[in-house]
Parts: sequence; C-alpha cells; structure tokens
Amino acid sequence: MHQFMKDIAEWMIDKEAEYASSGRIPVEQIDRQIDALRERRERYQAECEDNLQEIDRILVRLNAMRGGMTHTAALGTLQSCGLKIIRRSLNRNSATTTTR
Repeated sequence: MHQFMKDIAEWMIDKEAEYASSGRIPVEQIDRQIDALRERRERYQAECEDNLQEIDRILVRLNAMRGGMTHTAALGTLQSCGLKIIRRSLNRNSATTTTR
C-alpha cells in the first residue's frame, strides 16, 4: 500500500510538471506546494532530532547501568561532552558489547 501511494504521488508530480511546463498550472500554486513541503520537512526534522536526543538519553542511562556510573554522572557527561561525541562513544561501546 505504501508503494502504491508513492507511485500515485510520483504520477501526480509528473502530471503537474507537464501542466506547469505548458502554463496550465500557475507558478503561485507550485510556490505554495513548495512552501508547504518545506514547513513539513522542518517539522519532521525537529521531531527526528527530539527522538534522537531521547534515544541518546536512554543509551546513556543504559550504559551507566552497565558500567556502574550513576545516572546523574552519565547525564553530566552527556551535557558536558555534547550529544554527537556521546553518540559516537555509545556506538563504539555498543559495537563492542554485541561482539562479547
């Protein structure tokens, strides 16, 4: 079903491109669609970033449990080092954990 919807959307975009090139669709309508998609993209990006931060927070807690570090110390490490550094560290730790 998901692929079917993607195919329909692709077909509609192809038809709109044909109509736009022949002048049957006003440029303003295309501009509105572009603006709407940019807003949706920004909203989805913010949601994804929030979700990644939550996952990072949980990973820090789980790694703290495994390593004997307190939750407060783990969060302090997260806040002082930044999410990207911690994320890389956690990825390395989880890679070594799964091979044990």
